[in-house]
Amino acid sequence: MKKIIIIVCLFPFFTFAQYQGKDVQLYVEEYGGYAVKLMQEDLIPASIRLAQAIYATEAGTNKLCKDANNHFAILCLEDHQGNSFTVKKGNERICYQSYTYPAVSFADHTLYLRRNKSFAPLFALPITDYKAWAKGLQQGKYCADDTYANSLINIIENYGLAHFDELGVKKMEEEAAKRADKAENIYFESGVEVVVQKEQKIKMGKTPVSQECRKDSVIIEEEKTNPALAIFTAKEFEYQPAYYPQAKRNVYENNKIKFVLAKKGDTYEDISRELKLPESAIREYNDVYDQTTQPIEGEVIYIQAKNKKSPIAYHTIKMGESPRYIAQKYAVPLEILYQRNNYSAEEFSVNNIICIACKK
Repeated sequence: MKKIIIIVCLFPFFTFAQYQGKDVQLYVEEYGGYAVKLMQEDLIPASIRLAQAIYATEAGTNKLCKDANNHFAILCLEDHQGNSFTVKKGNERICYQSYTYPAVSFADHTLYLRRNKSFAPLFALPITDYKAWAKGLQQGKYCADDTYANSLINIIENYGLAHFDELGVKKMEEEAAKRADKAENIYFESGVEVVVQKEQKIKMGKTPVSQECRKDSVIIEEEKTNPALAIFTAKEFEYQPAYYPQAKRNVYENNKIKFVLAKKGDTYEDISRELKLPESAIREYNDVYDQTTQPIEGEVIYIQAKNKKSPIAYHTIKMGESPRYIAQKYAVPLEILYQRNNYSAEEFSVNNIICIACKK
């Protein structure tokens, strides 16, 4: 079981020069949009996240931020073996996490708030009530500073950070409306979005006698849910970044298999050209054999052959999950998934428990 990450305030361990308004402006210009994006995914107010980061990093000016990409003073775990940033406090040495990418520091911040029961009440608060969030963080002992809540509120109000919450809510509403037109059913499982697309069935009325517009010639469209169209999408903060020299976008790993997230308008040809891989190979890695099929925004696209092994032995099928969706979720080949479940369509019914990597 993964250990809970501990976060503490920086100020007991460092002495900083006072940051300036221009430092805040530069920090917000760089990370404001990202905070809004994460707000839509993990429901943490962008203003709160930015204020906490500004408080902890002195608006991105301290060494922990510059040298270690650590934006929330996240400490090393007891069994930490990765990169670290060490600070001396008298005879004591404080070990902080060091990251290759700032996004991973933001992801650890999300996990800490989500997994710590002390902060569970925060997610029942209105997402735009930054004052209540600030007070809740102090009550949950996020920071030992008795003025922590007021410090966050002052940062938000002095620099107009509540604007990012308004922007986040607006984008969430727009996205919800947009997806309502495209999907019959959207739900989340372990932070990963499952999209069941709509399939359009077209019925023609009577053939019109002339080109004149007549009611009985109108095309009638019926929309129905097709579980076979479930597509496995993911969020950036859900996975650790991985190195891939040809990629111009971030690369991640799932079950030790590298993948990228499709951008809006991407085609398999676009991705293959960028990564210098044959399009046929990428389609094969992702079990896509219909040449007319293209990825949707946020879809997980594996860029190497999937793993026959998996740390997950079994999976209980939920509504909207297709065999391919499950194969993509666990990064195992679809053929292997079929093989382990006797090539039986009945095995893939809702509520059935299927074998992912069980011992037969």
